[in-house]
Amino acid sequence: MNVRLESKTATYSATALALMVVALLAGCLGEPTYAPRDARVQASGDGGRDLANVVLISIDTTRADHLSSYGFAKPTTPNIDAVAADGLLFLRAQSTNSVTLPAHSSMLTGMRPPTHGVRDNYDYRLADEHTTLAELLQQEGYQTAAFVSAFPLKEEFGLSQGFDVYDDTLTRKRDDVPEMLQRPANVTTEAAIGWLEAHHEKPFFLFVHYFDPHAPYDPPEEFAKLFPRDSYAAEIAFADDQVGRLLSKLQELGLYDSATVIITSDHGEGLGEHGEETHSFFIYQTTAHVPLVFKPAHKGADDAGRGTRVKQPVSVVDIAPTFLDALGLAIPATMQGVSLLDYRHGKSPRAAGAGVYAESLVPTMFDCAPLRSLVADKWQYIWTVRPELYDLDEDPGQLDNVVGDYPEVADRLEAKLRAIIENPNATQPEASRLVLDDRARAKLQSLGYLGGTVQDHQDLDPSMRDPKDFMRAYQSIMQAEGMIASARFDEAARLCETLLRSEPDVFRAHQILAKVAQIQERESDAIAHYERAIDAAEKTLRRQHDEQRRAPLGVADARTTLGELLFRQGDIAEAREHFRAGMRDFPEYARGFYQYGGVLAELAAGNSDADEKAKLLAEARSVLEAAIEVKPESVEAHSNLGYVHLLGGDYEAARRHIQQAIALNPNHVPARNNLQRLRMLSDQ
Repeated sequence: MNVRLESKTATYSATALALMVVALLAGCLGEPTYAPRDARVQASGDGGRDLANVVLISIDTTRADHLSSYGFAKPTTPNIDAVAADGLLFLRAQSTNSVTLPAHSSMLTGMRPPTHGVRDNYDYRLADEHTTLAELLQQEGYQTAAFVSAFPLKEEFGLSQGFDVYDDTLTRKRDDVPEMLQRPANVTTEAAIGWLEAHHEKPFFLFVHYFDPHAPYDPPEEFAKLFPRDSYAAEIAFADDQVGRLLSKLQELGLYDSATVIITSDHGEGLGEHGEETHSFFIYQTTAHVPLVFKPAHKGADDAGRGTRVKQPVSVVDIAPTFLDALGLAIPATMQGVSLLDYRHGKSPRAAGAGVYAESLVPTMFDCAPLRSLVADKWQYIWTVRPELYDLDEDPGQLDNVVGDYPEVADRLEAKLRAIIENPNATQPEASRLVLDDRARAKLQSLGYLGGTVQDHQDLDPSMRDPKDFMRAYQSIMQAEGMIASARFDEAARLCETLLRSEPDVFRAHQILAKVAQIQERESDAIAHYERAIDAAEKTLRRQHDEQRRAPLGVADARTTLGELLFRQGDIAEAREHFRAGMRDFPEYARGFYQYGGVLAELAAGNSDADEKAKLLAEARSVLEAAIEVKPESVEAHSNLGYVHLLGGDYEAARRHIQQAIALNPNHVPARNNLQRLRMLSDQ
């Protein structure tokens, strides 16, 4: 195994890289060194079964065709290429979704998104009812540790189930970015290596996630120099360098050869193909095709599968079953993936033509149809309003839709897709819901995820809009969000105004205009734009004739912010109407409740009529108690409720809630101010 031992800061030579790739392609890897028997720990009473270590490495946003082992012209991935030469490389591996959280949920559960229920990064979490790979291995006595590098995989999103250690500590990648949304690969590697050094003497499952290839592309200088004018490739090379560091530590500890290792990604990147610059909207091969390299544990002279390149389609849902099978453990019936172990001996565990599933529900945020895909043999079928069929052998760039030429293939694959979507074992939607606060949603938006409410339309309504027809508008919205992030507010506003001339009912564009006006302290304009945003969302709902479909969660934010603005302008009655409508339609949106409770408290504080004041305080208490029921850890709700009790003279209750707010956030200024008021009143 020719894994680099140098650290990130060591000299990284393009010539050395090129020579390494040539050596790999020529098969000049030398004789492998195997870990001694005593390096493989056995559990007592298990019939002598080896408890081999397992390692899963996921490199976010990595297109398969940008790895040198997959044919990329530049030597981006010498370390991953070395692992591929030591095991199996899957040429047509597919993700299940084009965003981070659903795809990783599939990796760790062996389930497709319609079953595990996580359909987007926003407002979803992996439900506790599901059993993860980490939980299964933990039950077998394994140490389990995860080191993740970005906000979409933070512990609150549910992937921490079964991990003894779930390290989601984030550090700024650049000093000029205020929010801590990710940490660079070298920092994640340091943390993982530190854990390995302390825990390598007992069997372990180690999951390491790198985020660097995700936009914005900002590679370390030494890698940027190696890949000039291709920052995306440079980011992949940097991540590969850190993979080398991690695997070199396994080798140093005598654990590499006896370990089962899988390296993959959650999705790719559009890079302008099909009109998509980044990812999350389409599910063409630009974003659905991911690398998947599988190195089985090598025991004795068992070289089966070494250097194999597999063309049959596989999926990230196959990762968990493969690890379990490699360890001799039963694969739960709930898992929908298959073990990849048989490919070592030239056998395919998946029936010919069965296909692997992917989806994108992001278009449904914009009143477009969902996208669902099946890759089977050489075909990719995309089921939407105008379905698409591509021959991936003849047309890897997917430029020629041949659905009209092969209707029998399209019909067969569509029938398979329908069967997957209508799976009766699907998670109930409410089990996977997680309503993020505004701060969390802003973090996801800054990473390029627009936010909204995706819809799971099992039946495809032919009257819905085809996502292909909305891509230009989607890109405009993405660009406008990026402009806001870089404080180019006027440019963002002009872009949205241009978009609305041709697409007048795009809720998100109206919302951006409202936010820009608010930032620029043009409150009257902000009110007008929020009203137009709400009207656009309601018009869309009326057009759909679907009583089950809800307005996007952004409407709750719009109503709440509109209520605040109207209150400040003195339009109290209209403000209360918007607050109440938001609470009625979005009972899970805590911000609407605690902001309205705060407004009611302000009204009560300035009211000289005792009866009216008592009514306002009673309503405020009810609203804020509801906010705490929805979100018990809400600092704002506890602080506002403490203030309401203070105004009502119940100092003990006031103290309890104000102290709870400060315990949740010691730096929360309103809570500390309320505590000061309470002390002053208590001393009187």
